[in-house]
Amino acid sequence: MPTNPHSFLSVAHRHFDYLQRDFGVSAADRIAEGWVESAEVHYDSPKVAITPYWNSRDGVGVRIAAKEDTFWIRPASSHEFDVRELAQILPPEAPKAAPAVGLPEDTQNELDPWLGYYAGQLRTYAQSLLHGDLSACEDMLIMRYCNSTKGLPREDYLKVFREETAGLSVAERQQVEDAIASGSPRRLCFLLDEWVHAGRLRGKRLHTSLNDFRLQYLQ
Repeated sequence: MPTNPHSFLSVAHRHFDYLQRDFGVSAADRIAEGWVESAEVHYDSPKVAITPYWNSRDGVGVRIAAKEDTFWIRPASSHEFDVRELAQILPPEAPKAAPAVGLPEDTQNELDPWLGYYAGQLRTYAQSLLHGDLSACEDMLIMRYCNSTKGLPREDYLKVFREETAGLSVAERQQVEDAIASGSPRRLCFLLDEWVHAGRLRGKRLHTSLNDFRLQYLQ
C-alpha cells in the first residue's frame, strides 16, 4: 500500500512513542497535503527535538535538533542533524546495516523497517542525547566538518561510481547514466543504495565514496 501522511504518522508513533513514555517529551503531529504530501511527528524536549518525517517527494528521515548552544555548537553553526549522521559516530561494535528494502520508502512495507531502524539506533546508542546531553550533536557537527574538508569534486565521485558499476548489465549502467544526467544527487544515491542493499554492489571503495558523496551533496 502506498505511503500517505496518515499511514506515516501511524507507523512513526508505533516506533517513536517510547520517547514520550521513557523520556517524557511532548509530541505534535503535522500534516501538509498538496502537490507534495508530507507529515512529521515533532518530539520536543528542553534541549533536543527528534522529528521523524516523510514527504512524497523525498521519502523518510529523522531530524535531530540541538536547542542550545554548546562549546562547539555556536549560534552561526547548524543545530540540526540527520539520523544518518549518527551512524558516523556510533561505536565500532554497533550494527549499521540498513534495512534490505527499497528506496525511497514509497510503500508501508518499506517505511516500517526504515523507521524501526532509525528508532532503534536512537534508543540503543543515543540515550545520553535523549536525556539532554548534546555531546553527540557536537560529535556529529565535528564529523560533518571533517567530511566537508575531505570532499571531492563531483566528477571524481562519478568516476568511482562508473568504475564500480562497470560489471553490471548494460541496462543497469544506463540507469546510472540517466541518474547522473538528471543532475539529482538524491536520485543517484537512491539507485546505488538500492543495489548495495540488494548485494549487487560491494566493496569498501564504493561504500566510502557513496557515503562521502551523500554527506557532501545531500546535507
